[in-house]
Amino acid sequence: MNKIILFSLLLLQASLFGEVKLNSIFTSGAVLQRDVELPIYGTAKDGEEITVTFAGETQTTLAKDGKWKVFFNPQKAGGPFTIKVQGSNTIVLNELLMGDVWLCSGQSNMQYYFYQYYKKYPEIIGDKSKTYVNSQIRIVKTNAGGSSIPQDELVLNHQWKELNPDNIRFFSATAYYFGVNLQESINVPIGLIQSCLSATAIDLWIPTPVIHSNPLYKKDSDQYKKLLADFPAKNEIYQEDLKEWQKKHQVNDLALHKVPAAIRRTMPREPIGPNSTKLPSALYNKMIAPLHQFPIKGILWYQGEANANNFERVKAYESQLPDLIKSWRAGWGLGDLPFYWVQLAAYKNKVDKPQDDSWPWMRHTMDKVQGLVKNGAMACVIDVGMQKDIHPPYKKFAGDRLALLARKLTYNEDVVHQGPTYKSFAIKNNKILVAFENTGSGLKTKPLVLDNGKIKVDADKLYGFTVCGPEQKYHTAQARIVDASTIELWSDKVASPKHVRYAWYNFPLANLYNNEDLPTYPFRTDNFEPKKY
Repeated sequence: MNKIILFSLLLLQASLFGEVKLNSIFTSGAVLQRDVELPIYGTAKDGEEITVTFAGETQTTLAKDGKWKVFFNPQKAGGPFTIKVQGSNTIVLNELLMGDVWLCSGQSNMQYYFYQYYKKYPEIIGDKSKTYVNSQIRIVKTNAGGSSIPQDELVLNHQWKELNPDNIRFFSATAYYFGVNLQESINVPIGLIQSCLSATAIDLWIPTPVIHSNPLYKKDSDQYKKLLADFPAKNEIYQEDLKEWQKKHQVNDLALHKVPAAIRRTMPREPIGPNSTKLPSALYNKMIAPLHQFPIKGILWYQGEANANNFERVKAYESQLPDLIKSWRAGWGLGDLPFYWVQLAAYKNKVDKPQDDSWPWMRHTMDKVQGLVKNGAMACVIDVGMQKDIHPPYKKFAGDRLALLARKLTYNEDVVHQGPTYKSFAIKNNKILVAFENTGSGLKTKPLVLDNGKIKVDADKLYGFTVCGPEQKYHTAQARIVDASTIELWSDKVASPKHVRYAWYNFPLANLYNNEDLPTYPFRTDNFEPKKY
């Protein structure tokens, strides 16, 4: 190689190695967490002196082990601010705001963005999002990826952007509605970080130490170890098979998108390995762990569909979700970091007879977690599902109801933040009286138009209740509102009622609300094991 070229390459390599960098989460236009000590951090050559200026303060430090970090005093909401980093090179970030940052994670119902709903359900989405602009809301999205070890840097899909119709097209619809509702209510800048991936089970989001240390996760732990141990041999076979496939179809990686779908489906499947998104803990390591140094206000979680397909997985979720919440909070060093999640919506075919499928049991499991974690709560979307689409387009309800939880529980606003929740029941004259909490200004029935107009429910009677007698067989119940917090129900087929369930179907017709238009949460009064009817 020409000596001049070699010298230039070595000089370039040395320059890149010594270049001062900010962590990838810091870009111009970002929202930084207000009212907390603010860390600003990145990488540089060992021993290099780094000077950072922010909000009238200047901090200096030396890079150690390739990393550097400085801290600044808490700042109130507002802006714009500038960050200036000086070392062997200079970095300047502009248009920064101090506000509240919310992490939005989970699977496809959090990931699905507006453009997908525009195409399928324009009559539901409406037009406001096509014109709405709010420079006080900033959004950023990560690229999906997996890792067998925790990472320091996120791979961003794009840098921080102001919320406007162009930028929101490929951003989470649920997060969008949450951010709009919250920002307009509390009037401070809001930052939304979308870090989620469709079709993912919860074990992919739980840290490796939890997977390996808890006996409840022995199956996941054994799978994790086996996948990594088997990967080298399986990958060697895969690489040979891939070469043969490419040779047979005369295609290389660059031209893969031109190959007909029928042929692409015959490609050898890459084995699960260290960077796979299907490895337990992989998504946590790649998409959550890098954020732990970056202060946030709270977390939104919309996941569960991937764990709702059988009773064993539903039961495990009762431990998995609290473990996820606890371990994520530990990463930020905040044991009471607000964590709000969305209950599963109505889904699958509507039926008339009482059901006991895994889907209502998953809703029940998610509800029970509210009593197991501090400063956690669940938004109910039982009234906005689709029979044939696991991704209901009614994301405004999900986002708005998450925002109500935050406004009440995080920001102490005087708002009704939940629909009616079961409190107690009593049996009187062969009828069941059910008392509710969170009834707001009272109970009401509400007419419903479900599944994009395919199903309609009148408000002339209460739907969704079932009762059982000593034989533990549930029957559809009749019901009426007694007062602002009580209903009465009965069934001609149950002479001696013992227990009641509400909205205990895959796709329930359930129309009990409070006067603030928030739906009643599904519940049961029995302690029966899952049973088919």
